[in-house]
Amino acid sequence: MSSYKCIHIAGTNGKGSTANYISNIMIAAGKKCGLFTSPHLLTWQERIKINGKNIDLSNDYEENLYDGGYFINSAKLAYDYFEKSDLDYAIIETGIGGKKDITMLFDADISIITTIAKDHTEILGKSLTQIAHQKAGIIRKGKRVYSHPQKNVSKREINEEAYHKRTHVSYLKNNDIFNVRLLKDGQIFNLKYDGRVFKDLKVASFSKVQTINAAMAFIVCLNEGV
Repeated sequence: MSSYKCIHIAGTNGKGSTANYISNIMIAAGKKCGLFTSPHLLTWQERIKINGKNIDLSNDYEENLYDGGYFINSAKLAYDYFEKSDLDYAIIETGIGGKKDITMLFDADISIITTIAKDHTEILGKSLTQIAHQKAGIIRKGKRVYSHPQKNVSKREINEEAYHKRTHVSYLKNNDIFNVRLLKDGQIFNLKYDGRVFKDLKVASFSKVQTINAAMAFIVCLNEGV
């Protein structure tokens, strides 16, 4: 069993942003945090970070990732790296789906399901029901689960999986986010959660979708006491 707490994120849209927001909040709160995301933009080392910094491996090491599956080997490398890094938290983004994803090798304490839409239909299935079933597979028995707003068909699959795993899902609702105001460098918004109102949360983006990702990150970190 890992010494750190693991946050596992699946979904179609917003996985990477939500993961990065959580990591940034955790780091600002003084936690040592590992982050595994994909794809990378400039260098492959971006996929695996410790406290916001890329892992210190040479560019040549990337050749080792191709044999047997690039993403699979990246995830295994992240797992090995995080196990020896004395972390407080590891935030893990799935690759495709969830139930059969290689990132299930991480023993997650918290599952987050971001907005589900049709993606990778050749692997996950042609219907939203099939896709949601795969992504809901990251839910662990008795462990905390959060979800972005979802279509009813996706909610049914998520709730059924949660029922079988003897847990419940905390859903973020679209109307929980209100009074959104644009700034020169992003936007601020208010958030209703657990009978409280949190005012003037700021996100450095002009996309409304990012308020949902940021709100989810805030809620998860709030419940973790950071």
